[in-house]
Amino acid sequence: MIITGLRIVNFKNYPGFNEFNFSTTPGKNVILVGGMNGSGKTSLSEAIKFCLYGPKVNGNPMSDSKYQMYVSKMWSKHHTDESMYIEMDVELDDSEEGMRLTIRRSFTHRSTENDKIIEQLSLTKDGKEVELIERNYWEYYIQHIIPAHISRYFFFDGEKIRDTIASNDSSNYLRTAIRDITGISKLDVLSTDLAEVRRHLLRNDIKPSVKKRMKALDERINSLESEVGKLNYDLSTLETEKTSIEFDIETMKTEYNRIIGIKNSERELAANNLKEITTELSAVSEKVYDFAYGPLIRLILKKILIETLDAADRENDSNNRNILNNYIKKKLNQIVPEMHNNGFSDNEIDRLVVFLESYLPIHTDDNQNMNAILDLTAGQINDLRAQIEMGEEKYTFIKYLYERENLMFKKNKLERDASRYKDDVSTDFDEQLSTLMVKLETIKEKVSQKIGSIQAKNEDLEQARRELSREERSLILSDRDQHAVQNIDELMDLIRTRSDIASENGIQVFEKRLNEIYGRLKNKEDMVRYIHINPDYNITLEGYDSSEIDVEWISEGEKGILMYSVIYSLTGLSKSKLPIIIDSPLGRMDSIHVQNLIHELYPNISNQVIILSHDREITKNSLPIIEPIISRTYLLSSGNPKVQEGYFR
Repeated sequence: MIITGLRIVNFKNYPGFNEFNFSTTPGKNVILVGGMNGSGKTSLSEAIKFCLYGPKVNGNPMSDSKYQMYVSKMWSKHHTDESMYIEMDVELDDSEEGMRLTIRRSFTHRSTENDKIIEQLSLTKDGKEVELIERNYWEYYIQHIIPAHISRYFFFDGEKIRDTIASNDSSNYLRTAIRDITGISKLDVLSTDLAEVRRHLLRNDIKPSVKKRMKALDERINSLESEVGKLNYDLSTLETEKTSIEFDIETMKTEYNRIIGIKNSERELAANNLKEITTELSAVSEKVYDFAYGPLIRLILKKILIETLDAADRENDSNNRNILNNYIKKKLNQIVPEMHNNGFSDNEIDRLVVFLESYLPIHTDDNQNMNAILDLTAGQINDLRAQIEMGEEKYTFIKYLYERENLMFKKNKLERDASRYKDDVSTDFDEQLSTLMVKLETIKEKVSQKIGSIQAKNEDLEQARRELSREERSLILSDRDQHAVQNIDELMDLIRTRSDIASENGIQVFEKRLNEIYGRLKNKEDMVRYIHINPDYNITLEGYDSSEIDVEWISEGEKGILMYSVIYSLTGLSKSKLPIIIDSPLGRMDSIHVQNLIHELYPNISNQVIILSHDREITKNSLPIIEPIISRTYLLSSGNPKVQEGYFR
């Protein structure tokens, strides 16, 4: 069977009319529906089950009052005055001539009956009601082609099933699943019905005193069975609550790891940016320091430096004049003796010296050299004057100051951010996790108490049954009743034998299929060599060194493919070939496991696989791998339109 079409109107977070075309093509058996959390992926699976099973949507039939409350909660907000319905087109086999039916379950309010919700189921073929099946048997017929008690092994939440299989509750899950799918659970119901018939036969024509004792034992047994049933229900509720808390803890850890990964990435980015800015700030600061300890000092002392250099110029001029005067005087002193030798008179010589001194730069009042104070050459003075006149260098310094200020501001901000990344998430997570762990320990303690109470009640129940059995063996029955009771006992023994054989065969077939598919899905580096299913339905993992491996030790990817291997093997035991609907399909698996699922499992597990995925499960990178087997894709949103063709891009 495959689902070819689905229409959802005003159901939960599907307001108005929403339609899906789920028809597949040869070699493309996958329908991919993407959506963020809260977009309606889980509601899509619920709508399909609601359409098929109505009051039995959760397995057991609900009372009318509970069902009315359930339906009212399913109505889309702001559309409660309108009708709500889910309509499915199904094809019952793969041939072109296969029967195609439309199943529609609709709901309306009838205000004249205290706003009671009226439900209507219709079963049509080619737009006309199915005539071969009476209307009163439509529910039964749908249950026959798509049995409710096995549908949960075809329509499932991958994360929840994975956590169940990886927990201590895996044996209970496998026991129920294998017995449901192989039909053993129906034999159990038959055995219970035969036991009731046997009990009535044994009550015929007995003495009042014996009847009174047996009635008292019956009442005690019924009371104990009721108490055990209530305790089991309470235990089931506690186990569900425990599983929910464990799932919340696991989800919180996953989300924490995701956020920490983001925070670490942000912190690493901030650290890298901080490192770059610190390096840049150091370079700019060095330029500022170089200017501050050199040109800036000269700029501040510019006036004094100019006056000092002017004084140095004057000092140089004076020194130069003195040197020249001394040189000229020395030469004149050398000339006078030579002039005497050449016949010049003293009068002529004096007149010539006075004449030369009047035209040469000789100051007769400055006969001594000035003492050098600054002692700078003309070249040094020119260099210093050039350094005082900085021009653009001053504006470059101002630019460096602004740049340094901006870099320091950014550096301080990055340091604050890096400090903030460290503690906020961890503190909140620790507080929330601590609260959940306290709740979990409390639930575990209650579970332990319930199990103890159940064991004690079961011991009392077995004792009462043994007493009743002794009373029954003491009865004197008619030949006919003795023969009937004997036949029932033999039939019940035969049912138990057949049930044990079927259970053993089911475990063997299941284990064989489980290891075949697990071997195709696992990674070469995975720890598990073989998976054993024990007679008590417990899973034992065997490593390559023949040692036993605790399921908690294997990787998240291995847990994921173990879950898929279990589902594949369970559905293979069923005679009903139903679509597989997978919510949260991939979880925390590595790329190799994902590729193995896409290549080995999805094409072979069913004629139709509807995958409800988050963008972190089937990602942009894994989408091209699965595209060759995808027939259609849809994307769910929280806006309008609700349903769009395509996938995350």
